Amino acid sequence: MSSGLVPAAKAMSQIEIDGRSGYVGMDGAKPLEEFVPIPGLDVPAGPAYLVVDVETGRATCDVTPTDALRHILSRDRSPLTIDEGIALLTQVPDVLTRHNA
Repeated sequence: MSSGLVPAAKAMSQIEIDGRSGYVGMDGAKPLEEFVPIPGLDVPAGPAYLVVDVETGRATCDVTPTDALRHILSRDRSPLTIDEGIALLTQVPDVLTRHNA
């Protein structure tokens, strides 16, 4: 799902896990709407598409974004976009845990 259909911040507020609504807790970060896919990322042009074989990122916890991206790309994988991450949480909220939130 793309934020063209549902703005990212609104979509996050609709996610509920254990009776708690979703939110973005990145102090000092720019608004979700300003996050865009990184250059070279092959994101389908349509408003909705299927994402499969998603990994939660345990192997890239506590590393810099640059090192995480290097690790992801070295495995011929693709990082999730903000929209893809929100769509994943909407469909499979249990994927979010203390260890990869």
